[in-house]
Amino acid sequence: MTVFFKNILKCAFILSLIARIEILDVQAMEADKAETKVTCKQTMADYKKWFQKLDEKLTPADYMKGVALIKEREYGKAFPWIRNAAYKGHVDAQYMLGTIYYDGCGVLKCLFHALTWFEQAQRKGHRKATYAIAITQFSLGKSFLAAHDYDQALLYFKKAGEKGHVKSLYYIGRMYEKGLGVPQSDHNALELFEEAMAKGYRKAQKKVSKLQHDMATAHLNITLQWFLKAKKNGNPDAKVKIKKILEILG
Repeated sequence: MTVFFKNILKCAFILSLIARIEILDVQAMEADKAETKVTCKQTMADYKKWFQKLDEKLTPADYMKGVALIKEREYGKAFPWIRNAAYKGHVDAQYMLGTIYYDGCGVLKCLFHALTWFEQAQRKGHRKATYAIAITQFSLGKSFLAAHDYDQALLYFKKAGEKGHVKSLYYIGRMYEKGLGVPQSDHNALELFEEAMAKGYRKAQKKVSKLQHDMATAHLNITLQWFLKAKKNGNPDAKVKIKKILEILG
């Protein structure tokens, strides 16, 4: 094969590869748009609550322009206005920018950007920012857990738990229960499940009941082995104890 034909085949391969990449990019963009549309629709109720509490006299023009565009569901157009107000130090804009990044409304969803802006709003005293930080840290924890990055998952779950995010305590408990990134410990898991249950997380109650049952059963089995050894060594009371344990274990 001549050098000329080799170059033609090489160029054809490169062109086909570029075309394939472009197709994949378009598909990815369309998927992002579809996901964003659903997410934004779900969060509109929250946005409407915020709009009702705005004081136009105290709100910078950039922020009001962004709010007006969000009301019209023009999320992509609203983003630069909200961002400008956030950079100018408007605390509500900073909180909303964090929400925009968290929901992926008009921009690519980014929990790290969301966390940054929620923290900025918290430093300026926004009353909802602390819980928003906890929610974001919890979401990061779940993402890292799904990716099997247990150290990072534990880090963010702990941060969220320290801010009162009850579900984070439950997830840390599950990590101890399964030994994911931490030494397996039923005792630590049970303490965390009990704390989550005491704070109102109902799902933790099943875990508490199961762990208590499993731990009690394990303890009885260990006790049974000791009494079997005692019986073998001629202990007269061991037979009665063994019978009672077997009745309990069923």
